[in-house]
Amino acid sequence: MKVLRILALFIVTLIGVQALAQESLESTIELIRSDLKTEKKALIDKVMNFNEKEATQFWPFYREYSLELSKLGDKRIAILKDYAANYDKVDDKKAEDLVKKSFGVMKDRNDLMLSYFKKAAKFLGLKRAAQWIQAENQMLVLIDAKMASETPLLPK
Repeated sequence: MKVLRILALFIVTLIGVQALAQESLESTIELIRSDLKTEKKALIDKVMNFNEKEATQFWPFYREYSLELSKLGDKRIAILKDYAANYDKVDDKKAEDLVKKSFGVMKDRNDLMLSYFKKAAKFLGLKRAAQWIQAENQMLVLIDAKMASETPLLPK
């Protein structure tokens, strides 16, 4: 799947963050994000098969949601950069800090999704909003799994 190949590149880029110029890393991240957004939008469009009225209401709403999700992605990238930069010298305090920040981002993402589910239910209805959340969540879980599988565990 194209999305997974892109994510693999993303993880390799993050783990090698110290070896790359910051400007190069940032442009790579933005390129990958752009591709992911395009892929996600196409998949949601295919899965949801919106009628004209739904599409007119959904896509501006989805852009707003995506912007908020991107802000959380920025936090997640910052955590991964911090992890990569400190990988060989993580002590107990740093490990706890990274874990707390990671769980905070996950909680914030779940809260965001619940909030936007409720908003979507107002114009799509509960069932259609649930379909969207299912599709969105499935994509995010795949992204999370790929990122986790490509991120090395802390050394002993």
